[in-house]
Amino acid sequence: MTSRPSLALLLLLVASTAEARPAAPQKGHPTARAAKKGTSAKKPSISKTSELPPLPPPPAILPVEDADETPTLSEQEQAPYATAPNGLAPAVPPAPTFAPQVLAPTAGKPTFSIPVLRQPPPGDLGPAFRYGNMTKEQCLQEAQTRKIALTSVDSARGVIAPVRLAAAVGGVSYHSGLPAKDRPTSIYEIFDCRQVLALDDWSKLLAAHNIVEVIHMSAYRPPAKNWPEDKPGPRHSGAMAIDVGTLVKKDGTKLSVEKDFHGRIGGALCTSGAGPNPATPEAQELWALACETANARIFNVELTPNFNYPHRNHFHLEVSQAPKWYYLR
Repeated sequence: MTSRPSLALLLLLVASTAEARPAAPQKGHPTARAAKKGTSAKKPSISKTSELPPLPPPPAILPVEDADETPTLSEQEQAPYATAPNGLAPAVPPAPTFAPQVLAPTAGKPTFSIPVLRQPPPGDLGPAFRYGNMTKEQCLQEAQTRKIALTSVDSARGVIAPVRLAAAVGGVSYHSGLPAKDRPTSIYEIFDCRQVLALDDWSKLLAAHNIVEVIHMSAYRPPAKNWPEDKPGPRHSGAMAIDVGTLVKKDGTKLSVEKDFHGRIGGALCTSGAGPNPATPEAQELWALACETANARIFNVELTPNFNYPHRNHFHLEVSQAPKWYYLR
């Protein structure tokens, strides 16, 4: 015989199961009609990239080359963040959404303070604005003044001022993962001169972290063959962006964005309380470098693994063509 407590528990379980089961659509409802025809109801679309929900890990690795679309002002109703007093849209990320796990310092490895994003002074547009508005001649002249060793490129579709790096820039070697013998002739080693000026600035930040080598996953990616020769290409198609995957220090140790960043899609960046989880020394250093870079405003667009899944393994750093704002995610 079933005892009273057991029977009550059974009734409670049945009631909770009935509540959890979704109600069947009523006759004539769009969902019911779609089910009858063997099709699913149309899902609402999301128009803003910045509003996309966190993506679950896909069953296969997505190609990074096809997933670098950055939001632009023309694609959104307003700037990504509130407008600053100087009329610019500062890269102020959303409030922190998770508490970082703080670990004790690892023996022999320093800890790094992650700076909070600073609001630029009114009227200060930052280096990236100046670089993005330069002509080819102005950029080449400044590169010569800075004594940056460059090799000119006759033409590269979509690139205004195509060059190759003939030596390290500011003491840092920037190159792809191709074998050294293939780099001098590879199209993937082409940069726009204006992006090189930003990299020269970035090298000063890297030097403070003893980083001497940057291995990128992508820089120039030629646009379609029907792209007009005299039309500047955006982002990688104009050689104005670099996807940084690995940073190598003087002692040979490496910081891998994919393995060491420890972020979260949609997570806060460069705000009080935001940080990696777990907060290993390598992760703290990568976060500190990302926020130092944002504060320097040498790139108009900076995307990290916190942006979306395709950026899980690199920092996307970009000088925009005739830029009007900064974007950080």
